[in-house]
Amino acid sequence: MLRYYASPKRDQIHSPEPLDITIHRHVFDVETARSGGRVIGTFDETWQPDIRRVANSIRPGEEQWAIVNNNENNPSFMIQMWHRYSPEQLKTATSMKHNDIFFYRDPGNKEHDLLSRRFYRLFGKFATNRDQTSFWMPERRFWSEQKKGSLFWLGYDAIRWAKEDPQRVFFYNTNGWAFRPDDAGVIRQAAAD
Repeated sequence: MLRYYASPKRDQIHSPEPLDITIHRHVFDVETARSGGRVIGTFDETWQPDIRRVANSIRPGEEQWAIVNNNENNPSFMIQMWHRYSPEQLKTATSMKHNDIFFYRDPGNKEHDLLSRRFYRLFGKFATNRDQTSFWMPERRFWSEQKKGSLFWLGYDAIRWAKEDPQRVFFYNTNGWAFRPDDAGVIRQAAAD
């Protein structure tokens, strides 16, 4: 059974008081899941956080609180919900920023590999990393096409949102590129015109 907890915030790890970690059975029971913070998930029902004072890697001579995890024995994942959009915001938005999901495991561990495949098979019911087109903004010049295995996963509702308006893009960032689902021909044709 999956268990979840909030990743400690910066002020908590620098506090003289020990971290107080609450384990939850549902991702949305974790307060930060609704407010844009990080949620850590573990698959081990018996796992308890190992909280220790450790050296601060950025400020020598200072200590901070940390949760020490051993991913060899305990694969886990992290969900970072940076951005949420209201229905009103979605009507006028032309760019949707990203959220993050990371899966941590011991490479080469067959049980972890199996669990990872099961995780992504289940995740694939809600999102896909196939059929994406990247391009340079703002001129929308074609850059690349990812038929399968893109680093970025798009939820099916997000794909529907993007396809409702050809001007809508994902992850338009300071590097000047963005991507859309499944429309390489449209981008290539626009670039040729």
